[in-house]
Amino acid sequence: MTPIFSASIGYHLFEQTTLSLSAARSVNSSLFQNVVTETTDLGLGLQQRLFGKFQLSLGFGYHLSDYKDTTGSLATSRSDTGISYSAGVTYPLWKHFTAAAFYLYNNNSSSQAAFGYSSSQVGASLSWAY
Repeated sequence: MTPIFSASIGYHLFEQTTLSLSAARSVNSSLFQNVVTETTDLGLGLQQRLFGKFQLSLGFGYHLSDYKDTTGSLATSRSDTGISYSAGVTYPLWKHFTAAAFYLYNNNSSSQAAFGYSSSQVGASLSWAY
């Protein structure tokens, strides 16, 4: 028996500062035949307005996935754990335009070596909203 849930909470520490916490547990079918995935996610976020215009966002995530063979064979069962860090900044340029930049780091460790990885991403965007 595996409970599933999803919960999140946000708290304004100060007028310019928001702290958020999230947790989730799910059971899903896997891309692999005869395998289900039990997943647990935890997240922590901080948003801070700086200098009246900039919006800074920081995040941390923890991820645990158990891949379980439904036929009873242990050959395809594995566990993955991952962490992620993110940082981003947003700035309103004009009335309808916003510029943003971000950095994201992911690291996944697996009980089967072929599934471990780490990655870093950097990006920027310019958006228009009416």
